[in-house]
Amino acid sequence: MRRVRVGTVLIYALLIIGALLSLFPILWMISASFMPTGMANTFPPRLLPDHPTMQHYRDVFTRLSMGRYLLNSGIIAIVVTSLSLIVNSMAGYAFAKLRFRGRDSVFRAMSAGLVIPVQVAMLPLFLLMKSIGFINTYWGVIIPSMASIFGIFLIRQYA
Repeated sequence: MRRVRVGTVLIYALLIIGALLSLFPILWMISASFMPTGMANTFPPRLLPDHPTMQHYRDVFTRLSMGRYLLNSGIIAIVVTSLSLIVNSMAGYAFAKLRFRGRDSVFRAMSAGLVIPVQVAMLPLFLLMKSIGFINTYWGVIIPSMASIFGIFLIRQYA
């Protein structure tokens, strides 16, 4: 039978306490979402609601069209992920397996683009999407996300 050290038990106890402390605000937030309006601001604060209500969730889905927002997010996530996998895989495979003139210099230039912050490209990208007429459309979100330097890099390194 193996002996358990006191230090190991103490470390695990501290980790469990830390995990519970970090989960407490999330649990309280979920509990407060079921409280009637104003109950979350009472003193002393209560952990569980006296009379749980779903009114806040009904309001979010009726007043704010949350269902439509979730559908938009799902459509964009599925389409962007699919197209990104296809485009990044083709480019990464070409850089890994095909031999063509300028391959290494193009890849080095692309890799240098990884150090440029995304915020630098935001305004030119917005102006480009505006000139094409893609503002407030699905394509305005999908097209810029179809290929990424990092995705091409990962596929090349894998292949």
